[in-house]
Amino acid sequence: MGRPRDQAPKGRVTVREAAQILGVSESAVGGRIERGTLPAKEVPLQSGERRYYLPREMIEEEAKVPKEQATNTPVEIHITIHNAKRLQTMRVETGPEGMEIHLDA
Repeated sequence: MGRPRDQAPKGRVTVREAAQILGVSESAVGGRIERGTLPAKEVPLQSGERRYYLPREMIEEEAKVPKEQATNTPVEIHITIHNAKRLQTMRVETGPEGMEIHLDA
């Protein structure tokens, strides 16, 4: 008999548990798994479903980082606006209140 449905292997947490520990949504954790910014072990089930388990210690350590320190770093991204056929700079700033996007002229 296997583990109950929502119980992670020893030393790991489920996506739901990771979201609770980090104070974010489950979809935010899923997005980070997809982008590769959170390592997760994928476990395919016979039903075709997939489960992801994340390292507990790493999630708990990340939760200790103050939100301001983790999210207030400006990011600069260069994008091409195809209809204008010119390059613009977009700056994305994230913080406790959300995300701001600035397009430089």
